[in-house]
Amino acid sequence: MLGSCLTVSEVKVVELAAAGRTNDQIGRELSLSSHTVAAYLAEAMRRVGARNRAELVARCYVSGVLDVGQWPPCAVAARGKGGATGGPIVNLASSQ
Repeated sequence: MLGSCLTVSEVKVVELAAAGRTNDQIGRELSLSSHTVAAYLAEAMRRVGARNRAELVARCYVSGVLDVGQWPPCAVAARGKGGATGGPIVNLASSQ
């Protein structure tokens, strides 16, 4: 989906998902419920046009949202933008 955006919160959740963490583990680390984590992942998938978690992570790597040379995965965009509401921070363009 061209011109889609992920919020700061969605990027943080995707980073941890890319590192192999479960929704429960992500929730504990970010002080969120596993249902909120699932909602962030579902919204991020919708925004980037991914059909599943693996495709979401792959699209984030391909688009440069996640740094390929960094382990554990880390978002390339600067932290703190978007404010406490988790507003848009990263524009994703389809690589297709």
